[in-house]
Amino acid sequence: MERQLCMLATRPPEWDPSLKAYTLDFHGRIRASSVKNFQLVHWDHNTDRKGSDLVLQFGKIDENTDDFALDFTYPLSLQKAFAIALASTDTKLCYAL
Repeated sequence: MERQLCMLATRPPEWDPSLKAYTLDFHGRIRASSVKNFQLVHWDHNTDRKGSDLVLQFGKIDENTDDFALDFTYPLSLQKAFAIALASTDTKLCYAL
């Protein structure tokens, strides 16, 4: 049963001394800061190690619009990736009001 589970974790941000803030590298896809931006990576619960392979990223494309990008890869399907993004956005709506 354990082999069928896909454990994911949020990629921790890295400190950028020039910006004096924590940042995530979205490889040019996400250009606007938002509390809704996040990335998920594989997580090995046996060793508590987070992998470097990106599974899902979600974030705001532009400051002037409300457009967001959702990028995902195997083992997630379109429905699973959208459900994760929707669930994450729903909990953060209070920040946008």
